Amino acid sequence: KYLLLLSGAFVFFMSGFTIRNNSQMYYLVYTVQRPDLVPVVGLLSMLPLILTILSVSFVVGKLGKRKALMLGMTIVIVTNICQYFVGTNVNAILALTVLSAIGSGLFLPLIWGMLPDTVDYAHWKFGKRAEGIVSSTFIFLQKCSSGVAGYAAGVALVAIGYIPNVVQSSSTMIGISFLYNVAGSLLAIVAVVLMFFYDLDEKKFNEIIEDLRKRENAN
Repeated sequence: KYLLLLSGAFVFFMSGFTIRNNSQMYYLVYTVQRPDLVPVVGLLSMLPLILTILSVSFVVGKLGKRKALMLGMTIVIVTNICQYFVGTNVNAILALTVLSAIGSGLFLPLIWGMLPDTVDYAHWKFGKRAEGIVSSTFIFLQKCSSGVAGYAAGVALVAIGYIPNVVQSSSTMIGISFLYNVAGSLLAIVAVVLMFFYDLDEKKFNEIIEDLRKRENAN
């Protein structure tokens, strides 16, 4: 149950993450019409993410893993959708890019950090541990979701009328903005919904670990 929910949230969020990354250059060059911002936005997409990953333990200490994960996804959803409505306001785009990166910086380490919890739950529920299989499955899902989402982004660009190296129509520029800001957010919303059903919180997990210890001592 919990592994399926976590895997589903991982696939949907990472698919949206990939779509946004793959359409970033098109958004800045054609919709915002500021190709000079490509390296700047690239940096602002990565640096806050890395800094957030380094400080994620503090947030987990305050909120717990599940709530911190959902907070990260919510930040990404809200900031990306807001960015769709700011048009070509560069200051707003840069600020929202930083906030979105912070949200992703919460999600990425926590989704992997919650994976061992599902292994312990399966051990408690079914009496078997399968760390290797679970980790391999997660890596496989990551590669599959990235590949499919990358392909989908390319198909979407063609569908909205993108033509390389020419001035795009207004409808195409709007479509690129939707692809960059909203499409991935819709997938992230699905991930949030899935995590609402993930009730393996710290209290329940600690009870499971304690019960496993009692079983080991009894044996």
